Amino acid sequence: MKYKSFPLVSFKSVTDEPEGTFEAIVAVFNNVDRVGDKILPGAFKDSLAEWEKKGRPIPVIFSHQWENLDAHIGQVLESKEVEQGLYVKAKLDMDEDFASRVWKKMQKGTLAEFSFAYDVQDSTLVKENGEYINELRRLDLLEVGPCLVGMNPETELLGVKEGRRNATKDAERIQKIHDLCVDLGAKCAEPSDGEGPPEGEAGKSGKPSGEAGPSMYASKIALELLEAGID
Repeated sequence: MKYKSFPLVSFKSVTDEPEGTFEAIVAVFNNVDRVGDKILPGAFKDSLAEWEKKGRPIPVIFSHQWENLDAHIGQVLESKEVEQGLYVKAKLDMDEDFASRVWKKMQKGTLAEFSFAYDVQDSTLVKENGEYINELRRLDLLEVGPCLVGMNPETELLGVKEGRRNATKDAERIQKIHDLCVDLGAKCAEPSDGEGPPEGEAGKSGKPSGEAGPSMYASKIALELLEAGID
């Protein structure tokens, strides 16, 4: 299992939607990210069909904290591939405290990045402009959700707040959040392969072990500090 996360670059207002509902582009096609991966159109087609066949909603999980039920904050209402990438419309469980707090951060822009978990079903290395990139041709989508730090600069959050963000200011704030999480004990995935949580927070399979690790607690504390307005 691997993760990909993306800073969100703009917000647009959506009317006549229940509180906690949002739209987002959670993956961008034909864009080489910081670990040399490029997702091709059609990569999610089979996986989305499988989710529809199962009749189960794709989970919305904060920062991939599978082992923390509080972090299971909502579900995807609609998902499809569009020209730009993978579009989702989702609803957070606003009757749950943690989900409600995450929603407030998304509205304020302090949580303005998105991520998804996936397994690679088909990929190949190709040479492009003198460099090798990894084309992701077929992916098994496992879940999506907001997170603190991202990887790809071209996703969008649609439907939370109108107006463009201050990219420089946001980048500085994101770095502060990242540094705070690390100081509190969080561990970063190796950038070379984009793998999930390190050994100790996940089993050898790469999937969460069911035990709360330092990264989970660090993320929760960082969220508390954001709520308190501490930079």
